Amino acid sequence: MEEGTEELLGDPRLKNGLAYYPAVMTPQGVVCLGNIVRLSLQTEDGHSYVAYGHLKGLWLWRDQPYIRVQHFAPVHTNLPRTALAYRAEPELGKHAEELLVTTSVADHTLSSLLGPVGIEGGPLAGQLFQRNVNASCQRFHCTRHLDLSAQRAAALDESMQLTPLVQHFTEAALLSAAGVEREAGRYSSTPTKAPDLARKGPPIHPSMAELRLPEKPQRPGELHELCADRPPNPSTQAAPEHLTRARTPDTSLSTVP
Repeated sequence: MEEGTEELLGDPRLKNGLAYYPAVMTPQGVVCLGNIVRLSLQTEDGHSYVAYGHLKGLWLWRDQPYIRVQHFAPVHTNLPRTALAYRAEPELGKHAEELLVTTSVADHTLSSLLGPVGIEGGPLAGQLFQRNVNASCQRFHCTRHLDLSAQRAAALDESMQLTPLVQHFTEAALLSAAGVEREAGRYSSTPTKAPDLARKGPPIHPSMAELRLPEKPQRPGELHELCADRPPNPSTQAAPEHLTRARTPDTSLSTVP
């Protein structure tokens, strides 16, 4: 596959005038809903960098593909000042690099998606879909969350919940889209909300209004709602609100799951 080309995979689901897909083929392999992914983003002043996030949704709108992610922050001291990152020295004694959960959620064009990465163990393992992530993918550990504005990190606990997916697919549908046909046959057609369905606490919700789909490539943190003359928001049936931008959360995640 040529760089910069993507192929949507699996049987789409139609909802509110949008077609949702369970997976996509990228130059770096198959990416499925629920994966932790690598992203190519730009800061507000135009500096490109590699970001990460939990893939929440994948859909077509006006024949253009978009994704929604909950951003995860890498630990770096040399990334641009406004990059989605934890500006600190990596912890010593770790065999894999670290990603930290944030409350930043945004829509991006599909072209920003680079490929999947793996998460090794930790409190989030049961909420992620990783059956398509092979051994050649970059590996991370994730045991902390981050207040981006304050640059304050704290340990995750077992009650922490990621924000909901935009559209759920069955385990079998995800495996089939990823080309794991034999394993897909082991699963029923019952939809899964996440590999671990048990909610031990309220989900993390960004401090923001409902999201709009972007009309142009978005900078990190920019959130949009559908306008009145467009299909409804993929994550709600409610009438769309006025255009808003995400606000940087001003509280620590220590009191949320």
